[in-house]
Amino acid sequence: MKACRLGVCILWLALAAAGCDRPIPSRSVAAEGRFEIAIPLPKIVVEHVSWVEYLVVADGDTLRGNLTIGNDDIARGSITGIPAGSARLVRLSAFNALGVLTYVGATTVDVAAGQAVGLRIVMKAVLVEDPVVEDPVVEDPVVEDPQNVLPAGTIAFVAERSGDGEIYTMRSDGSNQVNLTNNAAFDWSPAWSPDGSRLAFSSDRDGNFEIYVMDADGQNTTRLTESAGDDGVFGIAWSPDGTQLAFATNRTGDSEIFVINADGSNPVNLSNDSFAIDRFPSWSPDGSRLAFESDRIGDFEIHVMDADGGNMVNLTDDFANDRFPSWSPDGNRIAFASDRIGDFEIYTMNADGANLTQLTDSPANDCSPAWSADGAWIVFETERDGNSEVYGIGIDGTGPVNLSNDPAIDWAPAWTE
Repeated sequence: MKACRLGVCILWLALAAAGCDRPIPSRSVAAEGRFEIAIPLPKIVVEHVSWVEYLVVADGDTLRGNLTIGNDDIARGSITGIPAGSARLVRLSAFNALGVLTYVGATTVDVAAGQAVGLRIVMKAVLVEDPVVEDPVVEDPVVEDPQNVLPAGTIAFVAERSGDGEIYTMRSDGSNQVNLTNNAAFDWSPAWSPDGSRLAFSSDRDGNFEIYVMDADGQNTTRLTESAGDDGVFGIAWSPDGTQLAFATNRTGDSEIFVINADGSNPVNLSNDSFAIDRFPSWSPDGSRLAFESDRIGDFEIHVMDADGGNMVNLTDDFANDRFPSWSPDGNRIAFASDRIGDFEIYTMNADGANLTQLTDSPANDCSPAWSADGAWIVFETERDGNSEVYGIGIDGTGPVNLSNDPAIDWAPAWTE
């Protein structure tokens, strides 16, 4: 049985004193409130949900009822008479047409008079789609010697080997690991220029996080951005022609995808959604589009937009968290990490979201994929050894290979020829 996200249920609670707007003289009289519930049901789970039952437990009282599923595939309902107090249990249970429990989720909430509360309830699948005994989990076989296996190139990554984050590089076989930044500040989010001659990265060496650029050997560091927010912490990407950088920033108060010219000038907000978290941009090889992660529909999904911010499309559109997109060198595939089977694994899909393929299979979290120049391998960060390491795996399933192989935390890899 594999658990998946049915949905994020937002419950808005409105409470008011009993009667007119007068204080309640007796402690034995509690304010009552109402939950307004709306649960969007994606197409992938609608066939397994015929009705949703709610249960609220407060001070020994139990409130129970069913939600109504409309033609728009949204389950709605109201729960009235909820007494104010602490640790109110809210449980949702979904059933299929045969009355079999398919999804369940629960949370608790403290209720105070006059308070509006937003809840996030993660529904886990209890449906066994295939009654056959499940195959045992078999981890990817590890290639012991990466020599002559991975294509040539240089991998930049973040290493916390000296107490702070530093930008390191290594050859694609894991050898010749070099600390490029060697600074008391925290340096992370390395991104190669298209010709591999420079690295952009984010650093708090001047106070807050800003974007810097240095030569591939760590020399000639230049600061590109200067804002009151944090720039580049959650992703930097060069445009294929090297004239722009896309990056995540909270300079507007929320996380947005901005672009700047390669000299740091002309910042433009592309994602421009004040209620969403937009991060980890990745350019298409032809420079016409950007992929990024966004929680604008509740959980993180992989979106794409034109290079000017137009024509935004959700590619993954499920109830899992889909994160860290990385466009393949030929533009045909996008790699990303997803927790759709419980933990984060590396997947690839066509650039239009079709033809989903799971690449890794490990009980640990595998994140932050980056392609080799020939598109035959992907490097990623993983916790399968107990600490975070940089691994590589072939698109054909060869590997995986532990490349960083250090007891410290190594993460956020980026690959260049």
